[in-house]
Amino acid sequence: MKESLETTYKRIEGWLSPKEAEQLFRLATASTFLEGDIVEIGSWKGKSTVIFGAVCKETGKGKVFAIDPHTGSPEHGDVWTYPEFEKNIKEANLEEYIIPIIKTSQEAAKDWNRPIRLLWIDGNHEFYYVKKDYSLFSPHVVTNGIVAFHDALSSPGVKQVLRDFFFGSNKFKNFRFVENIVYAERTVQVTLKENLENLYAFYLWQLYGIYSILYSKGIFRLPQWCKRFFKFLSGSLK
Repeated sequence: MKESLETTYKRIEGWLSPKEAEQLFRLATASTFLEGDIVEIGSWKGKSTVIFGAVCKETGKGKVFAIDPHTGSPEHGDVWTYPEFEKNIKEANLEEYIIPIIKTSQEAAKDWNRPIRLLWIDGNHEFYYVKKDYSLFSPHVVTNGIVAFHDALSSPGVKQVLRDFFFGSNKFKNFRFVENIVYAERTVQVTLKENLENLYAFYLWQLYGIYSILYSKGIFRLPQWCKRFFKFLSGSLK
């Protein structure tokens, strides 16, 4: 990621860590060889949007469809974030590459008929809405395209969708996780080997979640050699 883009996204209010932002940049860049556009469900003020838009601008491939009613989630109270979102997109000189859709995902899905190469789900984190985001838009993701969820560890609603629908799907393989992001690659039909790899990834993610909770509470911290071993286990999935 270029330093200028890093400076741009960091000044925008939002909830992406540096590692998560870098991962989104990599996923967007890796998807440029595929047909389709990037769809973001949940834009807030444009933090992740400018990362996706910068990739589209740099590669000349596709657009970012940023779906958000801009009224926030229940925990945000009565808000209207579109003016600040629009300002951030203009200041980043990305208006040509980002198409705001000021609707809920359910409203936007009624007219949606475009292929998607990267689907980023980061809207309302209640189970009902996360499931709707996933079920309405993931069928449009092309083969080898990516579906990614944010707040995969911190939100019970997201965790339930991942546990009940995503990891168990026969349409996704190569599950990975980076901090609070879980993502996987769309496929036609998973093989037996891929099924086993998905199961392995699921339990590894569960262990990572337990460790994250213990670490955040200061109860338990892994020694350095354990961290290296954990990274080796994650890498062995690749």
